Amino acid sequence: MNIITSERNFYEKLPQKTRLLIASFALRSFATPLLTIFINSFIWRTTSSLFGIAIYNLGYFIFLPFGFYINGLLLKKIKITKLYLSGLMISAISVVAVIFFSGSHLWHFIVYGLVYGFGSGLYWPNRNFLSFQETEPKQRNYFFSINSVFRSLIIICITFLGGWFIVFGEQYNLYNPTTAYWIFSIITLLVLISSGIIILKTNYKSPKIDKTIQLHISKKWNRVRLINCVFGLSEGLGHFFPTLLILLYLGSEGVLGTINTIVTLSAVVIIYLYGRLSKWNHRRPIFFLSLLFFWL
Repeated sequence: MNIITSERNFYEKLPQKTRLLIASFALRSFATPLLTIFINSFIWRTTSSLFGIAIYNLGYFIFLPFGFYINGLLLKKIKITKLYLSGLMISAISVVAVIFFSGSHLWHFIVYGLVYGFGSGLYWPNRNFLSFQETEPKQRNYFFSINSVFRSLIIICITFLGGWFIVFGEQYNLYNPTTAYWIFSIITLLVLISSGIIILKTNYKSPKIDKTIQLHISKKWNRVRLINCVFGLSEGLGHFFPTLLILLYLGSEGVLGTINTIVTLSAVVIIYLYGRLSKWNHRRPIFFLSLLFFWL
């Protein structure tokens, strides 16, 4: 109980705007399993096509940087809170479209992937900017770790329960898997809109945008970009490849949910301990250590 009280007191010392960011990010985490894991399993269930999954994710990664660029232009005219909400709504619409309107036409999936990528391109840069703007350097490790812990715990619950909810209805003839996905998509839409409204109602400052493309970058920053590029390639494969392997060889959303739950749970303790015990000067060695383990 003392640990819980201590952690609650530490959390309550964060500024209100910072705590609202945590609440918004946590709500978005409820939608993450459908945005990533289960959308791939839905495409596999309805088409049995590796190509369908591949082109959906390809569309996402093609338009993600495009969304970043357009977001930079729009920030000159539109407030960051509105763009944050817009990104979430566009992402939600893409998921609803996949589940309700895609049918068996494979070309639909790349279109919906492009839409999801564009929505994410509006969401992530604004989320990243707000995260740094509303945290002090001494609080930043804790802020990102507590977000990761909340995100992981929520994803654990939703992935496990969601996967077996789909399987349970099919096994006992209560509802078909498509109905379960319909329910998930509607819940995702409502959750993402709620996440954006939290930010929309708060007076966050927008960044001042001078140039959206920087041609002259320091060597140090280019090295950081190269490292992030390598890490991004690995993350790109991790976005859908493990899900595909589980569905291909083990067969159902229930197994998919269980395996993802076990893997995510093992990461929660490590992330939390890092946020509470690490110092700002630990970031670089821990980053390279995590990169090494990721490749292994």
